[in-house]
Amino acid sequence: LGMGHSERGRPGGRRRGNLPKQVTDLLRNWLNKHLHHPYPTEDEKQMLMSQTGLTIHQISNWFINARRRRVPAITN
Repeated sequence: LGMGHSERGRPGGRRRGNLPKQVTDLLRNWLNKHLHHPYPTEDEKQMLMSQTGLTIHQISNWFINARRRRVPAITN
């Protein structure tokens, strides 16, 4: 009965969990190498998708959030 609040009561069974460390490490490495222009091309997104197993949507959202949260923290 000690269920966490992962999928309970979310329509479509979608759950929000943190990505595995090796996935975030890979995305963060890409971001750090491209701070001057942190916008992966479609080809780069395809490459990141095959390396991480994420969907294009997840990759895009990760970068949207990273540009909002991480880039200002790194560049200041």
